[in-house]
Amino acid sequence: MKANTEMLFYLHKQYMQGKGFSKSTVDGYSRGIRAFFKWLDERQKKHDFREVNKEDLYAYQVYLYEAQSVRKINEKRFKPSTQKAMLSSLKLFFRFLSRNDYLIRNPFDRITIDIITVDHIRESLPEKVINDFLDSFNLETIRDITDLALFELMYGTGLRVGEVCRLNVTDVDMNTGRLMVNEGKGNKDRIVPLGKNVITCLKLYLAKAREELIKLTKTQSDSEALFLNSFGRRIRIATISRRLRQRFDAFNSETKKICPHMLRHSFATHILENGAGLKHVKEILGHKCIETTVRYTHFSIQSMKRIIKVYHPRENELYLELTTEEKERIQNILKS
Repeated sequence: MKANTEMLFYLHKQYMQGKGFSKSTVDGYSRGIRAFFKWLDERQKKHDFREVNKEDLYAYQVYLYEAQSVRKINEKRFKPSTQKAMLSSLKLFFRFLSRNDYLIRNPFDRITIDIITVDHIRESLPEKVINDFLDSFNLETIRDITDLALFELMYGTGLRVGEVCRLNVTDVDMNTGRLMVNEGKGNKDRIVPLGKNVITCLKLYLAKAREELIKLTKTQSDSEALFLNSFGRRIRIATISRRLRQRFDAFNSETKKICPHMLRHSFATHILENGAGLKHVKEILGHKCIETTVRYTHFSIQSMKRIIKVYHPRENELYLELTTEEKERIQNILKS
């Protein structure tokens, strides 16, 4: 690989960051681009991005599919969603090169490369299961108090687990019952309301747990963090995931898997089932478009009936809430 290609990788990474892509998306796309050029070097014997043509792209698409569908020793299997993301990263990279005159011709021009993906139903937990789980905490230790505050907050607000890790103490206003999410997905800030139960658990955590954990902190970033681990450092995604699995396994061994995102799914599903408007849920979750909120949530029959009200102007709870264009898009989603 030529040295100037490394410079273009760097410039493209800066470009993605400037466009507001999250760190995880930037890192994922960068890995996808490098994977393609490694394949190009090893399989196609090409070492310059200017040599790439549409035949290479089609061949790479086949490679990704075969690596996914056939088990091979020491070869990673790619899910359809991963294939799609890897090709999307390439498409963005070559568009960047073309628009900045590093390429005379974009190999993606006038070709269609689609990966068919199946949208799996987002899993959520029944209300009773979550309520019983959160009520099962004994609150005898600092760990108990911290975990309850974490999971009450996540289920009570629908925050992404990464957003919870980035929270600082100053982001929470107990007096007004609001929480500021700084630079959520897509670098979008938003304000999320806090319920009385969440506020009660947070106050208990701040007074009984964080007050002790803060004594172990060694950096400014850790001292600003809302949630700290047992060593006084800002809590991480892996720690939250592990603690949730351990707690839930001890509580309910019948549930085969649990992850932090299931609390977010459950939050959205339950408040919709209890009458919340789609647009309000969209804003709280930090979704860019309302279609994402519809696809994202695992609807029960009851909540599905609420949404289907858009079909009839005399049963227009959501008819008043959505524009005609939004109604049509949601109708298409429900039909698919």
